[in-house]
Amino acid sequence: MDLFYFVLFFLAWIASSEVSGAIGQGALSIAEIGEGQG
Repeated sequence: MDLFYFVLFFLAWIASSEVSGAIGQGALSIAEIGEGQG
């Protein structure tokens, strides 16, 4: 069940606008890098 609580915490963490924005930019960067290498 630890993973379940971790997921809940993670969802609550990304709920904030600042964090979600940073994750959004980071995800796009990772996706671009992944596509470039792939």
